[in-house]
Amino acid sequence: MKKKIKQICAANKKVPGFMIKRLRQQKQWTQEFLAEKVGTTAATISRLERGLQGYDSTTIQSLIAVFEIPACLLFASSEKQEKAIRTILDLIEIFES
Repeated sequence: MKKKIKQICAANKKVPGFMIKRLRQQKQWTQEFLAEKVGTTAATISRLERGLQGYDSTTIQSLIAVFEIPACLLFASSEKQEKAIRTILDLIEIFES
């Protein structure tokens, strides 16, 4: 898995941050809370969400574990991401109710 994530990271220097931001907001987490769960700082989460900082494989693994999503969703095209986000948010709502 680590090798696959490293390949994805090399091909995509910056992961679209809106997916991370949207999932974080859906869970009503602050950047500070997410940072603690991922093992980084709130400033780093902010830069990642805004696309100002690239990701390493450890960060990607932490994010997919925290959000419980497949890594491919972080790298999908915007249209596919939007559809995936809607599906994930619907599932979260179902499981939380």
